[in-house]
Amino acid sequence: MFAMADGSLIEQTIHVYFIGGDRGLVKIGIAKDVRRRLHSLQIGNPAPLRLLASVAGNAALEAHYHRTFADTRVRGEWFRRSAAMTKEINRIAALRPGRHEERRWKAHVALMEEWGVIPVGAVAEILNATRPDDLGRG
Repeated sequence: MFAMADGSLIEQTIHVYFIGGDRGLVKIGIAKDVRRRLHSLQIGNPAPLRLLASVAGNAALEAHYHRTFADTRVRGEWFRRSAAMTKEINRIAALRPGRHEERRWKAHVALMEEWGVIPVGAVAEILNATRPDDLGRG
């Protein structure tokens, strides 16, 4: 959780991330701020790293991925990238819109709220939807 300027508390979402580079190694871990984690990993790594995918989750999901890819473990949370891992990374990446689309979607939702098309309380649920197509499905 972190505090807002008005004193309210907001719970940060934990993400399970896949970070890798050109050497075929992938780190599977968890973080509240994936971009910050990528930056800290890059400081100690001579090869360029990039975020391959991330998904909201918890330590149990991280452990699931560690078990699933245990046969490719190199050391600690670092794994050799396999076809199965690439498939899972692609599946996760497809769940989220790209940065540009996500910014447009958030702006659209904010305008809908401002115009009174959607109730204020529904905004968080809408923005947390996996993608716009998932809304209204249950």
